[in-house]
Amino acid sequence: MLRLMNTCYVYILSSRDHRHLSIRATADLRHGIRHHRRRLAQQTGRKKLYQKMVFVESFAGISSAVERSRELEGMTRSQLFRLVNRRNPTWRALSVSGYLARRERSLRVS
Repeated sequence: MLRLMNTCYVYILSSRDHRHLSIRATADLRHGIRHHRRRLAQQTGRKKLYQKMVFVESFAGISSAVERSRELEGMTRSQLFRLVNRRNPTWRALSVSGYLARRERSLRVS
């Protein structure tokens, strides 16, 4: 697979009932989500382990991604819900590999 150089991501993970939202920035989306879920399981037990990616954005560098992550962390819960609802109204779990494949295709077209 083509490595997307310097591409960084901000993503939101949601618990099944949407009570818990986690915002993170990472340079490696697959590793970031896997690591986050593993750490969450260790901290909280299996109860909140099931978290799905419901929102993701890509950036040209880590500083932009971290800046956006901090911006999202400063939002109220209702603002975050509106943001996710605009992009993913059904709050379905977004596939990491599907997102990366679509992003790769869009870069080839550009």
